Amino acid sequence: MNMNPRVESKLLQRNVEYSVKKHSNFDTLIKSPTDFAEALGYAKERITKTVLLKTSKGDQLLMAVCSFTDKINMSSTSDIATDVAQRFKLEPSRLQVASLDNLKQRVGYPPTGVSPLGVDTSIPIYVDSKLTKFDTVLIGGGEVGVEIEI
Repeated sequence: MNMNPRVESKLLQRNVEYSVKKHSNFDTLIKSPTDFAEALGYAKERITKTVLLKTSKGDQLLMAVCSFTDKINMSSTSDIATDVAQRFKLEPSRLQVASLDNLKQRVGYPPTGVSPLGVDTSIPIYVDSKLTKFDTVLIGGGEVGVEIEI
């Protein structure tokens, strides 16, 4: 399987340099982000996760992109959720991970293939600044087992 066409379209529109990394192309079985990082010989922190968040009343959706090694803990004061809340002027306690139904209906990517690219423009996206320390990072390709190195 290749990347989702919406992801590819955004990459091409923005003239972004990228490479597609399919889990099935590796000699070892990729069962986790750690396996993937090891197969590539990359630091684990370069492999990202994209999480759909919603306000507790469900009136606003947001996306957070961070290293898969980072936890999103809504009750922590020094956490990705706090950074997201501050960026969008929300109370961190008002945020929660959106349901799989929200993900399917509003984003259309599978839970283990979520990409921040090609989503509805009404959904703001937060990218953790810690990712900028790397020359490239890997994001979901909009399909299971497909990552995009950008």
